[in-house]
Amino acid sequence: MPLARLGNKLVFFAHIPKTGGTSVETYLRSKGRLALHHNRSGEWLKCSPQHMQAEVYTAMFGSDFWDHAFAVIRDPVARLQSEYRHRTRRAAARERDIAPFDIWAPRVLRRALDDPYLLDNHLRPQAEFVCEDTTLFRLEDGLEPVFDWIDEISGDATPMPRDWKRNLSHVDVGMSAETELLIRDFYADDERLLAGLM
Repeated sequence: MPLARLGNKLVFFAHIPKTGGTSVETYLRSKGRLALHHNRSGEWLKCSPQHMQAEVYTAMFGSDFWDHAFAVIRDPVARLQSEYRHRTRRAAARERDIAPFDIWAPRVLRRALDDPYLLDNHLRPQAEFVCEDTTLFRLEDGLEPVFDWIDEISGDATPMPRDWKRNLSHVDVGMSAETELLIRDFYADDERLLAGLM
């Protein structure tokens, strides 16, 4: 849940895992100061600060502490496939194997029902990260609209690098129709959230 001080504006970024958040944070840093960002949960939180869901950050700050709030969301199947690629790369770096996606996905989603904070909140539905007044962007539209919006609300159109750090890999994410249905059912609230943006 990074907070950015951009000129005289306080901007809250609901960093939903696997939605381009690292690139957005880099851009925010180029425009101002960033706080409440740390990649470890520590003893006082169940997840790292940048991955707190709305229930937690609104309990801490309310929903009107900042001038603007925004998030980037994406198709939930693509998001889970991205998470799988990320986990596969990490496993390979430790010379470990990971189950095929059709086995891995149902397994981790079952575990996430018991522990929503599993994998640093990476599996939590996107709808649980945002509030009603959060400005939403679709990752499928690219990050340029996000960067343009940041420039507009900050009043700072100074040209800065606009890097989108895509971690594309050649990991096979073969998926059965049954697995896709399971994912879409698990993330039904995300499907509705996305439908509202189309």
